[in-house]
Amino acid sequence: MLIYLPVNKNSTPKMKALKITGAIVAILAIIIYFTSDFFLEKKLRTELSKLINKDSLSLYTYNFSNLNLNLVEGSIKLKGIKLHPTKAALDSIKSMDNNVRVLVEATSDEMKMEGFEIKHFLKTGQIQINRLIINTPELVYLFNNRKKASRNTITLDNVFSKKFSQANLKHFLITNASINAHNINNDKDIVVFEDVGFHLTNAHIDSLTIKRFSPFDYDNIEFSSKGLSLDLDEDFIISTGKLRFNAEENTTSISDLKIKPKYSQKNFSKKYNVQKTWFALTLEDLVVSNINFEQLIQNGDFRMGRLTLKKANLAIYKDKTKPEPPFKKKLMPASALKKIPFNLSIDTILVTNSTMTINEKSALSQKVSELTLNDLNATIHGFSNDPDKIGTNRYMVVNVSSKLMKTSPVLFQAKFDLTDPDDKHYIHGTVGKTDATVFNNLLEPMLLVKIKSGEIRHMDFSYTGDDHDCYGTMDFEYENFKVDIYNAEEHDKKQGLLSLAANTVIKSTNLKENGSYSKGVIKVERLPERFIFSYIWRAVQSGIVYTMAPVLSNVKKEEKAARKEARKN
Repeated sequence: MLIYLPVNKNSTPKMKALKITGAIVAILAIIIYFTSDFFLEKKLRTELSKLINKDSLSLYTYNFSNLNLNLVEGSIKLKGIKLHPTKAALDSIKSMDNNVRVLVEATSDEMKMEGFEIKHFLKTGQIQINRLIINTPELVYLFNNRKKASRNTITLDNVFSKKFSQANLKHFLITNASINAHNINNDKDIVVFEDVGFHLTNAHIDSLTIKRFSPFDYDNIEFSSKGLSLDLDEDFIISTGKLRFNAEENTTSISDLKIKPKYSQKNFSKKYNVQKTWFALTLEDLVVSNINFEQLIQNGDFRMGRLTLKKANLAIYKDKTKPEPPFKKKLMPASALKKIPFNLSIDTILVTNSTMTINEKSALSQKVSELTLNDLNATIHGFSNDPDKIGTNRYMVVNVSSKLMKTSPVLFQAKFDLTDPDDKHYIHGTVGKTDATVFNNLLEPMLLVKIKSGEIRHMDFSYTGDDHDCYGTMDFEYENFKVDIYNAEEHDKKQGLLSLAANTVIKSTNLKENGSYSKGVIKVERLPERFIFSYIWRAVQSGIVYTMAPVLSNVKKEEKAARKEARKN
Protein backbone atom coordinates (compact mmCIF):
# COMPACT_ATOMS: atom_id res chain seq x y z
CA MET A 1 0.00 0.00 0.00
CA LEU A 2 1.42 3.41 -1.00
CA ILE A 3 0.78 6.57 1.05
CA TYR A 4 1.37 9.98 -0.44
CA LEU A 5 1.96 12.92 1.91
CA PRO A 6 1.58 16.45 0.54
CA VAL A 7 4.66 18.57 1.16
CA ASN A 8 4.28 22.22 2.11
CA LYS A 9 7.44 24.21 1.35
CA ASN A 10 6.64 26.60 4.17
CA SER A 11 6.32 23.86 6.80
CA THR A 12 8.83 23.85 9.62
CA PRO A 13 11.19 20.87 10.31
CA LYS A 14 9.13 20.12 13.44
CA MET A 15 5.95 19.90 11.42
CA LYS A 16 7.63 17.66 8.86
CA ALA A 17 8.78 15.32 11.64
CA LEU A 18 5.25 15.11 13.01
CA LYS A 19 3.86 14.26 9.59
CA ILE A 20 6.48 11.59 9.00
CA THR A 21 5.80 10.11 12.46
CA GLY A 22 2.07 10.11 11.73
CA ALA A 23 2.67 8.32 8.44
CA ILE A 24 4.78 5.67 10.15
CA VAL A 25 2.09 5.13 12.84
CA ALA A 26 -0.57 4.81 10.14
CA ILE A 27 1.53 2.27 8.24
CA LEU A 28 2.16 0.29 11.44
CA ALA A 29 -1.57 0.35 12.29
CA ILE A 30 -2.38 -1.04 8.86
CA ILE A 31 0.28 -3.74 9.23
CA ILE A 32 -1.02 -4.66 12.70
CA TYR A 33 -4.61 -4.68 11.46
CA PHE A 34 -3.80 -7.08 8.64
CA THR A 35 -1.41 -9.31 10.58
CA SER A 36 -3.14 -9.41 14.00
CA ASP A 37 -5.66 -11.94 12.75
CA PHE A 38 -2.80 -14.23 11.76
CA PHE A 39 -1.17 -14.08 15.20
CA LEU A 40 -4.50 -14.31 16.99
CA GLU A 41 -5.47 -17.31 14.85
CA LYS A 42 -2.20 -19.03 15.74
CA LYS A 43 -2.71 -18.34 19.45
CA LEU A 44 -6.38 -19.31 19.25
CA ARG A 45 -5.50 -22.65 17.67
CA THR A 46 -3.03 -23.28 20.48
CA GLU A 47 -5.47 -22.34 23.26
CA LEU A 48 -8.36 -24.31 21.78
CA SER A 49 -6.22 -27.41 21.41
CA LYS A 50 -5.29 -27.16 25.10
CA LEU A 51 -8.95 -27.76 26.01
CA ILE A 52 -8.85 -31.25 24.48
CA ASN A 53 -7.73 -34.11 26.71
CA LYS A 54 -3.95 -34.59 26.61
CA ASP A 55 -3.55 -36.96 29.54
CA SER A 56 -1.16 -39.91 29.71
CA LEU A 57 -3.45 -41.93 27.45
CA SER A 58 -3.52 -39.14 24.82
CA LEU A 59 -7.20 -39.83 24.17
CA TYR A 60 -7.86 -37.38 21.34
CA THR A 61 -6.39 -35.39 18.48
CA TYR A 62 -8.18 -32.22 17.37
CA ASN A 63 -7.71 -30.05 14.31
CA PHE A 64 -9.49 -27.91 11.71
CA SER A 65 -8.54 -27.05 8.14
CA ASN A 66 -9.48 -23.36 8.05
CA LEU A 67 -10.17 -20.55 10.51
CA ASN A 68 -11.70 -17.21 9.53
CA LEU A 69 -11.44 -14.57 12.22
CA ASN A 70 -13.28 -11.24 12.36
CA LEU A 71 -12.26 -9.11 15.33
CA VAL A 72 -14.75 -6.35 14.58
CA GLU A 73 -17.76 -8.69 14.63
CA GLY A 74 -16.22 -11.03 17.18
CA SER A 75 -16.92 -14.00 14.94
CA ILE A 76 -15.00 -17.16 14.15
CA LYS A 77 -15.72 -19.64 11.38
CA LEU A 78 -14.01 -23.02 11.56
CA LYS A 79 -14.08 -25.48 8.68
CA GLY A 80 -13.07 -29.11 8.35
CA ILE A 81 -13.26 -29.83 12.08
CA LYS A 82 -12.09 -33.26 13.22
CA LEU A 83 -11.95 -34.86 16.66
CA HIS A 84 -10.48 -38.36 16.61
CA PRO A 85 -9.34 -40.79 19.28
CA THR A 86 -5.63 -41.50 19.19
CA LYS A 87 -4.25 -44.96 18.50
CA ALA A 88 -3.44 -45.28 22.22
CA ALA A 89 -7.08 -44.47 23.06
CA LEU A 90 -8.41 -47.03 20.56
CA ASP A 91 -6.08 -49.64 22.05
CA SER A 92 -7.33 -48.72 25.53
CA ILE A 93 -11.01 -49.10 24.70
CA LYS A 94 -10.33 -52.60 23.36
CA SER A 95 -8.37 -53.64 26.43
CA MET A 96 -10.17 -55.01 29.49
CA ASP A 97 -7.44 -53.69 31.82
CA ASN A 98 -8.73 -50.11 32.12
CA ASN A 99 -11.99 -48.17 32.47
CA VAL A 100 -12.05 -46.55 29.01
CA ARG A 101 -15.42 -47.82 27.74
CA VAL A 102 -16.60 -44.99 25.46
CA LEU A 103 -14.79 -42.73 23.01
CA VAL A 104 -16.08 -40.00 20.71
CA GLU A 105 -15.27 -39.44 17.05
CA ALA A 106 -16.63 -36.22 15.52
CA THR A 107 -16.39 -34.30 12.26
CA SER A 108 -18.18 -31.18 11.03
CA ASP A 109 -18.16 -29.24 7.77
CA GLU A 110 -18.45 -25.92 9.52
CA MET A 111 -18.77 -24.30 12.94
CA LYS A 112 -19.68 -20.63 13.39
CA MET A 113 -19.16 -18.65 16.57
CA GLU A 114 -20.89 -15.25 16.69
CA GLY A 115 -20.23 -12.76 19.46
CA PHE A 116 -17.18 -14.72 20.67
CA GLU A 117 -15.28 -12.69 23.27
CA ILE A 118 -11.89 -13.76 21.96
CA LYS A 119 -9.68 -11.56 24.15
CA HIS A 120 -11.58 -12.63 27.24
CA PHE A 121 -11.01 -16.27 26.26
CA LEU A 122 -7.29 -15.79 25.60
CA LYS A 123 -6.92 -13.97 28.92
CA THR A 124 -9.06 -16.18 31.20
CA GLY A 125 -9.70 -19.43 29.28
CA GLN A 126 -13.45 -18.87 29.70
CA ILE A 127 -15.65 -19.12 26.63
CA GLN A 128 -18.39 -16.51 26.13
CA ILE A 129 -20.35 -16.88 22.88
CA ASN A 130 -23.62 -15.33 21.74
CA ARG A 131 -24.37 -17.96 19.10
CA LEU A 132 -22.62 -21.23 18.25
CA ILE A 133 -23.80 -23.07 15.14
CA ILE A 134 -22.47 -26.46 14.06
CA ASN A 135 -23.53 -27.50 10.56
CA THR A 136 -23.78 -31.11 9.35
CA PRO A 137 -21.77 -32.78 12.12
CA GLU A 138 -21.23 -36.53 12.26
CA LEU A 139 -20.89 -37.86 15.80
CA VAL A 140 -19.90 -41.45 16.52
CA TYR A 141 -19.81 -42.97 20.00
CA LEU A 142 -17.42 -45.90 20.03
CA PHE A 143 -18.06 -48.25 22.94
CA ASN A 144 -17.01 -51.64 24.26
CA ASN A 145 -20.12 -53.52 25.40
CA ARG A 146 -18.01 -56.10 27.23
CA LYS A 147 -16.91 -53.49 29.76
CA LYS A 148 -19.17 -52.67 32.66
CA ALA A 149 -20.93 -49.33 32.36
CA SER A 150 -20.57 -46.80 35.14
CA ARG A 151 -23.22 -44.21 35.90
CA ASN A 152 -20.42 -41.81 36.84
CA THR A 153 -18.56 -42.13 33.53
CA ILE A 154 -19.47 -39.17 31.32
CA THR A 155 -18.03 -39.03 27.82
CA LEU A 156 -17.48 -35.24 27.82
CA ASP A 157 -15.43 -35.56 30.98
CA ASN A 158 -12.99 -37.66 28.94
CA VAL A 159 -12.99 -35.28 25.97
CA PHE A 160 -12.05 -32.04 27.78
CA SER A 161 -8.78 -31.52 29.61
CA LYS A 162 -8.21 -29.93 33.01
CA LYS A 163 -7.50 -26.64 31.20
CA PHE A 164 -11.22 -26.31 30.47
CA SER A 165 -12.89 -24.00 33.01
CA GLN A 166 -16.30 -22.93 31.70
CA ALA A 167 -18.34 -21.93 28.67
CA ASN A 168 -21.47 -19.78 28.37
CA LEU A 169 -23.55 -19.96 25.19
CA LYS A 170 -26.69 -17.89 24.66
CA HIS A 171 -27.64 -20.06 21.70
CA PHE A 172 -26.11 -23.41 20.76
CA LEU A 173 -27.48 -24.88 17.54
CA ILE A 174 -26.75 -28.11 15.67
CA THR A 175 -28.26 -28.70 12.24
CA ASN A 176 -28.50 -31.76 9.98
CA ALA A 177 -26.50 -33.95 12.34
CA SER A 178 -26.08 -37.71 12.36
CA ILE A 179 -25.39 -39.53 15.61
CA ASN A 180 -24.28 -43.16 15.78
CA ALA A 181 -23.36 -45.51 18.62
CA HIS A 182 -20.90 -48.11 17.32
CA ASN A 183 -20.09 -51.39 19.05
CA ILE A 184 -16.39 -52.04 18.41
CA ASN A 185 -16.69 -55.76 19.23
CA ASN A 186 -18.95 -56.65 16.33
CA ASP A 187 -18.19 -53.54 14.23
CA LYS A 188 -21.88 -52.58 14.08
CA ASP A 189 -23.89 -49.39 14.51
CA ILE A 190 -26.48 -50.21 17.16
CA VAL A 191 -27.98 -46.72 17.49
CA VAL A 192 -28.50 -44.34 14.55
CA PHE A 193 -30.16 -40.89 14.73
CA GLU A 194 -31.00 -39.32 11.37
CA ASP A 195 -31.14 -35.60 10.51
CA VAL A 196 -30.82 -34.31 14.06
CA GLY A 197 -31.61 -30.73 15.03
CA PHE A 198 -30.63 -29.30 18.42
CA HIS A 199 -31.10 -25.89 20.08
CA LEU A 200 -29.83 -25.07 23.56
CA THR A 201 -30.56 -21.63 25.04
CA ASN A 202 -28.58 -19.87 27.78
CA ALA A 203 -26.34 -22.86 28.29
CA HIS A 204 -23.62 -23.07 30.91
CA ILE A 205 -21.03 -25.80 31.28
CA ASP A 206 -18.03 -25.91 33.58
CA SER A 207 -15.54 -28.32 35.14
CA LEU A 208 -18.15 -29.43 37.72
CA THR A 209 -21.28 -29.73 35.58
CA ILE A 210 -19.31 -31.73 32.99
CA LYS A 211 -19.12 -34.64 35.44
CA ARG A 212 -22.90 -34.89 35.76
CA PHE A 213 -25.31 -37.17 33.93
CA SER A 214 -26.39 -34.08 31.91
CA PRO A 215 -23.39 -31.71 31.66
CA PHE A 216 -25.30 -28.48 30.87
CA ASP A 217 -27.29 -25.96 32.85
CA TYR A 218 -29.76 -24.33 30.47
CA ASP A 219 -33.06 -22.48 30.02
CA ASN A 220 -34.42 -24.71 27.26
CA ILE A 221 -33.49 -27.63 25.02
CA GLU A 222 -35.17 -28.42 21.72
CA PHE A 223 -34.27 -31.69 20.02
CA SER A 224 -35.65 -33.24 16.87
CA SER A 225 -34.75 -36.15 14.64
CA LYS A 226 -36.15 -37.52 11.41
CA GLY A 227 -35.81 -41.05 12.73
CA LEU A 228 -34.03 -43.46 15.03
CA SER A 229 -33.01 -47.09 14.63
CA LEU A 230 -31.77 -49.40 17.39
CA ASP A 231 -30.16 -52.74 16.59
CA LEU A 232 -29.59 -54.01 20.12
CA ASP A 233 -30.80 -57.59 19.80
CA GLU A 234 -30.07 -60.55 17.54
CA ASP A 235 -33.79 -61.13 16.90
CA PHE A 236 -35.38 -57.66 16.87
CA ILE A 237 -34.74 -54.14 15.62
CA ILE A 238 -36.39 -50.91 16.83
CA SER A 239 -37.16 -47.98 14.53
CA THR A 240 -39.09 -44.74 14.82
CA GLY A 241 -40.39 -41.88 12.75
CA LYS A 242 -40.02 -38.30 13.99
CA LEU A 243 -38.70 -37.58 17.48
CA ARG A 244 -39.24 -34.28 19.22
CA PHE A 245 -38.24 -33.01 22.67
CA ASN A 246 -38.80 -29.61 24.26
CA ALA A 247 -37.62 -29.03 27.84
CA GLU A 248 -39.67 -25.86 28.30
CA GLU A 249 -42.87 -27.70 27.33
CA ASN A 250 -41.53 -30.74 29.22
CA THR A 251 -42.71 -33.08 26.48
CA THR A 252 -41.08 -35.82 24.42
CA SER A 253 -42.93 -37.32 21.46
CA ILE A 254 -42.06 -40.24 19.17
CA SER A 255 -44.14 -41.21 16.15
CA ASP A 256 -44.37 -44.50 14.25
CA LEU A 257 -42.42 -46.60 16.74
CA LYS A 258 -41.85 -50.20 15.62
CA ILE A 259 -40.24 -53.27 17.14
CA LYS A 260 -39.66 -55.47 14.13
CA PRO A 261 -38.60 -59.12 14.29
CA LYS A 262 -35.70 -60.09 12.02
CA TYR A 263 -37.27 -63.50 11.39
CA SER A 264 -40.71 -64.77 10.42
CA GLN A 265 -42.63 -66.74 13.04
CA LYS A 266 -41.70 -70.00 11.30
CA ASN A 267 -37.98 -69.20 10.98
CA PHE A 268 -37.86 -67.80 14.51
CA SER A 269 -39.27 -71.08 15.82
CA LYS A 270 -36.70 -73.07 13.81
CA LYS A 271 -33.87 -71.01 15.27
CA TYR A 272 -34.50 -72.17 18.85
CA ASN A 273 -34.79 -75.68 20.30
CA VAL A 274 -37.11 -74.56 23.11
CA GLN A 275 -40.18 -72.36 23.43
CA LYS A 276 -39.37 -68.67 22.92
CA THR A 277 -41.67 -65.71 22.41
CA TRP A 278 -41.76 -63.97 19.03
CA PHE A 279 -43.43 -60.56 19.00
CA ALA A 280 -43.95 -57.46 16.86
CA LEU A 281 -45.11 -54.03 18.01
CA THR A 282 -46.25 -50.92 16.16
CA LEU A 283 -47.14 -47.71 17.95
CA GLU A 284 -48.59 -44.64 16.30
CA ASP A 285 -47.48 -42.19 19.00
CA LEU A 286 -45.54 -42.25 22.26
CA VAL A 287 -45.64 -39.11 24.42
CA VAL A 288 -43.74 -38.53 27.67
CA SER A 289 -44.61 -35.47 29.76
CA ASN A 290 -43.52 -33.81 33.00
CA ILE A 291 -40.05 -35.30 33.35
CA ASN A 292 -38.22 -34.29 36.51
CA PHE A 293 -35.08 -32.92 34.88
CA GLU A 294 -33.45 -31.85 38.13
CA GLN A 295 -33.35 -35.48 39.30
CA LEU A 296 -32.33 -36.70 35.85
CA ILE A 297 -29.46 -34.21 35.64
CA GLN A 298 -28.22 -34.75 39.18
CA ASN A 299 -28.23 -38.55 39.41
CA GLY A 300 -29.84 -40.13 36.35
CA ASP A 301 -33.12 -41.06 38.08
CA PHE A 302 -36.19 -41.10 35.83
CA ARG A 303 -39.31 -39.53 37.28
CA MET A 304 -42.09 -38.54 34.91
CA GLY A 305 -45.71 -37.52 35.13
CA ARG A 306 -47.29 -39.37 32.22
CA LEU A 307 -46.39 -41.87 29.50
CA THR A 308 -49.01 -42.14 26.73
CA LEU A 309 -49.10 -44.94 24.15
CA LYS A 310 -51.52 -44.33 21.28
CA LYS A 311 -52.77 -47.03 18.91
CA ALA A 312 -50.39 -49.79 19.95
CA ASN A 313 -50.66 -53.04 18.01
CA LEU A 314 -48.91 -56.00 19.66
CA ALA A 315 -48.65 -59.46 18.09
CA ILE A 316 -47.27 -62.42 20.10
CA TYR A 317 -46.47 -65.93 18.91
CA LYS A 318 -45.13 -69.03 20.67
CA ASP A 319 -44.51 -72.52 19.29
CA LYS A 320 -45.66 -74.89 22.05
CA THR A 321 -44.63 -77.96 20.08
CA LYS A 322 -41.12 -77.18 21.36
CA PRO A 323 -40.03 -78.24 24.87
CA GLU A 324 -40.12 -75.78 27.76
CA PRO A 325 -36.91 -73.75 28.23
CA PRO A 326 -34.64 -74.46 31.21
CA PHE A 327 -36.13 -73.31 34.49
CA LYS A 328 -35.73 -69.64 35.23
CA LYS A 329 -37.91 -67.88 37.73
CA LYS A 330 -40.02 -65.07 36.31
CA LEU A 331 -40.39 -62.19 38.72
CA MET A 332 -43.73 -60.70 39.72
CA PRO A 333 -44.22 -57.00 38.76
CA ALA A 334 -43.20 -55.48 42.11
CA SER A 335 -40.05 -57.61 42.36
CA ALA A 336 -39.17 -56.90 38.73
CA LEU A 337 -39.39 -53.15 39.39
CA LYS A 338 -37.03 -53.49 42.34
CA LYS A 339 -34.40 -55.07 40.07
CA ILE A 340 -34.10 -51.93 37.92
CA PRO A 341 -30.68 -50.42 38.80
CA PHE A 342 -31.93 -46.81 39.01
CA ASN A 343 -34.96 -45.07 40.46
CA LEU A 344 -37.85 -45.13 38.00
CA SER A 345 -41.23 -43.54 38.62
CA ILE A 346 -44.14 -42.88 36.24
CA ASP A 347 -47.24 -41.38 37.83
CA THR A 348 -49.58 -42.47 35.01
CA ILE A 349 -49.20 -44.77 32.01
CA LEU A 350 -52.03 -44.41 29.50
CA VAL A 351 -52.70 -46.86 26.63
CA THR A 352 -55.40 -45.91 24.12
CA ASN A 353 -57.13 -47.51 21.09
CA SER A 354 -54.83 -50.52 21.01
CA THR A 355 -54.98 -54.18 20.03
CA MET A 356 -53.26 -57.38 21.11
CA THR A 357 -53.18 -60.71 19.26
CA ILE A 358 -51.76 -63.86 20.87
CA ASN A 359 -51.11 -66.93 18.72
CA GLU A 360 -49.80 -70.28 19.98
CA LYS A 361 -49.00 -73.39 17.99
CA SER A 362 -50.51 -76.34 19.88
CA ALA A 363 -48.54 -79.49 20.62
CA LEU A 364 -51.87 -81.34 20.75
CA SER A 365 -53.31 -80.39 17.37
CA GLN A 366 -50.34 -78.78 15.55
CA LYS A 367 -52.75 -75.91 14.82
CA VAL A 368 -52.39 -72.26 15.82
CA SER A 369 -54.79 -70.78 18.36
CA GLU A 370 -55.76 -67.12 18.52
CA LEU A 371 -56.76 -64.80 21.35
CA THR A 372 -57.48 -61.15 20.56
CA LEU A 373 -58.01 -58.03 22.64
CA ASN A 374 -59.48 -55.16 20.63
CA ASP A 375 -60.36 -51.58 21.57
CA LEU A 376 -57.83 -51.92 24.37
CA ASN A 377 -57.56 -48.98 26.77
CA ALA A 378 -55.55 -49.09 29.98
CA THR A 379 -54.24 -46.88 32.78
CA ILE A 380 -51.46 -47.71 35.23
CA HIS A 381 -51.00 -45.53 38.31
CA GLY A 382 -48.00 -45.64 40.64
CA PHE A 383 -45.51 -47.46 38.39
CA SER A 384 -42.44 -47.03 40.59
CA ASN A 385 -39.47 -48.48 42.44
CA ASP A 386 -38.68 -45.09 44.01
CA PRO A 387 -38.74 -45.38 47.83
CA ASP A 388 -39.96 -41.79 48.21
CA LYS A 389 -42.91 -42.35 45.88
CA ILE A 390 -43.76 -45.74 47.38
CA GLY A 391 -43.66 -44.16 50.84
CA THR A 392 -46.65 -41.98 49.91
CA ASN A 393 -48.47 -44.59 47.78
CA ARG A 394 -47.62 -48.27 48.18
CA TYR A 395 -49.95 -49.57 45.44
CA MET A 396 -49.54 -49.83 41.69
CA VAL A 397 -53.02 -50.01 40.13
CA VAL A 398 -53.76 -51.30 36.61
CA ASN A 399 -57.18 -50.73 34.98
CA VAL A 400 -57.99 -52.26 31.58
CA SER A 401 -61.06 -52.22 29.33
CA SER A 402 -61.24 -54.17 26.09
CA LYS A 403 -63.26 -56.42 23.81
CA LEU A 404 -62.21 -60.06 24.03
CA MET A 405 -62.30 -61.85 20.66
CA LYS A 406 -63.66 -58.58 19.16
CA THR A 407 -67.07 -58.96 20.83
CA SER A 408 -66.90 -59.76 24.55
CA PRO A 409 -66.65 -56.66 26.81
CA VAL A 410 -63.99 -57.07 29.50
CA LEU A 411 -63.05 -54.95 32.52
CA PHE A 412 -59.97 -55.82 34.56
CA GLN A 413 -58.22 -54.36 37.60
CA ALA A 414 -54.98 -55.40 39.30
CA LYS A 415 -53.60 -53.85 42.48
CA PHE A 416 -49.98 -54.62 43.47
CA ASP A 417 -48.51 -53.95 46.91
CA LEU A 418 -45.03 -52.60 46.07
CA THR A 419 -43.85 -52.97 49.69
CA ASP A 420 -44.81 -56.62 50.22
CA PRO A 421 -41.84 -59.04 50.06
CA ASP A 422 -44.12 -61.82 48.73
CA ASP A 423 -45.64 -59.69 45.94
CA LYS A 424 -49.14 -59.57 47.37
CA HIS A 425 -51.74 -58.44 44.84
CA TYR A 426 -55.48 -58.22 44.22
CA ILE A 427 -57.25 -59.07 40.96
CA HIS A 428 -60.81 -58.29 39.86
CA GLY A 429 -62.38 -58.75 36.43
CA THR A 430 -65.71 -58.92 34.61
CA VAL A 431 -66.80 -60.36 31.26
CA GLY A 432 -70.05 -59.17 29.66
CA LYS A 433 -72.71 -60.96 27.62
CA THR A 434 -71.13 -62.99 24.81
CA ASP A 435 -71.86 -65.82 22.40
CA ALA A 436 -69.47 -68.48 23.73
CA THR A 437 -68.70 -69.87 20.27
CA VAL A 438 -66.38 -66.88 19.61
CA PHE A 439 -63.78 -68.64 21.78
CA ASN A 440 -63.47 -71.64 19.43
CA ASN A 441 -60.43 -70.13 17.69
CA LEU A 442 -58.71 -70.42 21.06
CA LEU A 443 -60.14 -73.67 22.46
CA GLU A 444 -60.21 -75.95 19.42
CA PRO A 445 -56.47 -75.83 18.54
CA MET A 446 -55.30 -75.90 22.18
CA LEU A 447 -57.74 -78.42 23.75
CA LEU A 448 -59.47 -80.10 20.76
CA VAL A 449 -62.72 -78.77 22.27
CA LYS A 450 -65.30 -76.90 20.21
CA ILE A 451 -68.21 -75.03 21.78
CA LYS A 452 -71.31 -76.11 19.88
CA SER A 453 -73.64 -73.67 21.63
CA GLY A 454 -73.76 -71.48 24.71
CA GLU A 455 -74.11 -67.94 25.94
CA ILE A 456 -72.14 -66.20 28.65
CA ARG A 457 -74.51 -63.94 30.59
CA HIS A 458 -71.94 -62.49 32.97
CA MET A 459 -68.69 -63.38 34.71
CA ASP A 460 -67.27 -61.65 37.77
CA PHE A 461 -64.12 -62.92 39.47
CA SER A 462 -61.80 -61.67 42.21
CA TYR A 463 -58.93 -63.13 44.18
CA THR A 464 -55.95 -62.31 46.37
CA GLY A 465 -52.57 -63.72 45.39
CA ASP A 466 -48.86 -63.59 46.09
CA ASP A 467 -45.68 -65.19 44.81
CA HIS A 468 -46.87 -68.63 45.99
CA ASP A 469 -50.62 -69.07 45.40
CA CYS A 470 -53.95 -67.31 45.11
CA TYR A 471 -57.50 -67.75 46.44
CA GLY A 472 -60.80 -66.14 45.45
CA THR A 473 -64.30 -66.59 44.04
CA MET A 474 -66.12 -66.42 40.71
CA ASP A 475 -69.72 -65.64 39.75
CA PHE A 476 -70.23 -67.20 36.30
CA GLU A 477 -73.68 -67.11 34.75
CA TYR A 478 -74.22 -68.93 31.45
CA GLU A 479 -76.76 -71.14 29.67
CA ASN A 480 -77.17 -73.89 27.03
CA PHE A 481 -73.52 -74.95 26.91
CA LYS A 482 -72.73 -77.90 24.65
CA VAL A 483 -69.33 -78.99 23.39
CA ASP A 484 -67.82 -81.39 20.85
CA ILE A 485 -64.56 -83.23 21.49
CA TYR A 486 -62.27 -83.95 18.52
CA ASN A 487 -59.77 -86.74 17.90
CA ALA A 488 -56.14 -86.09 18.78
CA GLU A 489 -54.97 -88.04 15.72
CA GLU A 490 -57.61 -86.93 13.22
CA HIS A 491 -58.26 -83.34 14.24
CA ASP A 492 -61.38 -82.90 12.09
CA LYS A 493 -63.06 -86.05 13.37
CA LYS A 494 -65.52 -85.63 16.24
CA GLN A 495 -65.48 -88.20 19.05
CA GLY A 496 -69.18 -88.83 19.61
CA LEU A 497 -68.96 -90.92 22.77
CA LEU A 498 -66.44 -88.61 24.41
CA SER A 499 -68.51 -85.57 23.42
CA LEU A 500 -71.58 -87.18 25.01
CA ALA A 501 -69.62 -87.88 28.20
CA ALA A 502 -68.26 -84.32 28.29
CA ASN A 503 -71.74 -82.83 27.93
CA THR A 504 -72.90 -85.11 30.73
CA VAL A 505 -70.11 -83.91 33.01
CA ILE A 506 -70.47 -80.23 32.12
CA LYS A 507 -73.16 -78.24 33.86
CA SER A 508 -74.91 -76.78 30.80
CA THR A 509 -76.69 -73.88 32.56
CA ASN A 510 -75.76 -71.88 35.65
CA LEU A 511 -78.15 -68.98 36.30
CA LYS A 512 -78.88 -67.23 39.58
CA GLU A 513 -82.62 -67.37 38.96
CA ASN A 514 -82.37 -71.17 38.94
CA GLY A 515 -82.15 -73.09 42.19
CA SER A 516 -79.00 -74.97 41.15
CA TYR A 517 -76.73 -71.93 40.76
CA SER A 518 -73.12 -72.66 41.76
CA LYS A 519 -70.54 -70.08 42.84
CA GLY A 520 -67.02 -70.85 41.65
CA VAL A 521 -63.86 -71.05 43.74
CA ILE A 522 -60.48 -69.84 42.48
CA LYS A 523 -57.42 -71.56 43.88
CA VAL A 524 -54.07 -72.29 42.16
CA GLU A 525 -50.40 -72.42 43.01
CA ARG A 526 -48.12 -70.13 41.07
CA LEU A 527 -45.73 -71.68 38.56
CA PRO A 528 -42.57 -69.61 39.18
CA GLU A 529 -41.20 -70.21 35.66
CA ARG A 530 -44.26 -68.48 34.14
CA PHE A 531 -45.11 -64.79 33.86
CA ILE A 532 -48.03 -63.25 35.73
CA PHE A 533 -50.29 -63.46 32.65
CA SER A 534 -50.20 -67.24 32.84
CA TYR A 535 -50.87 -67.01 36.60
CA ILE A 536 -54.00 -64.90 36.01
CA TRP A 537 -55.28 -67.22 33.27
CA ARG A 538 -54.80 -70.34 35.40
CA ALA A 539 -56.64 -68.64 38.28
CA VAL A 540 -59.61 -67.78 36.04
CA GLN A 541 -59.52 -71.26 34.53
CA SER A 542 -59.75 -72.86 37.98
CA GLY A 543 -62.93 -70.87 38.70
CA ILE A 544 -64.48 -71.87 35.34
CA VAL A 545 -63.74 -75.58 35.87
CA TYR A 546 -65.08 -75.44 39.44
CA THR A 547 -68.35 -73.97 38.12
CA MET A 548 -68.86 -75.86 34.86
CA ALA A 549 -67.27 -79.26 35.60
CA PRO A 550 -66.95 -79.69 39.36
CA VAL A 551 -66.01 -83.37 39.06
CA LEU A 552 -62.85 -82.29 37.19
CA SER A 553 -61.94 -79.52 39.63
CA ASN A 554 -58.92 -80.15 41.83
CA VAL A 555 -60.32 -77.61 44.31
CA LYS A 556 -63.61 -79.52 44.44
CA LYS A 557 -61.72 -82.76 45.04
CA GLU A 558 -59.76 -81.15 47.86
CA GLU A 559 -62.99 -79.86 49.43
CA LYS A 560 -64.58 -83.31 49.18
CA ALA A 561 -61.52 -84.96 50.79
CA ALA A 562 -61.55 -82.37 53.57
CA ARG A 563 -65.24 -83.02 54.30
CA LYS A 564 -64.59 -86.76 54.37
CA GLU A 565 -61.72 -86.29 56.81
CA ALA A 566 -63.88 -84.04 58.97
CA ARG A 567 -66.58 -86.72 59.19
CA LYS A 568 -63.99 -89.28 60.28
CA ASN A 569 -62.86 -86.98 63.07
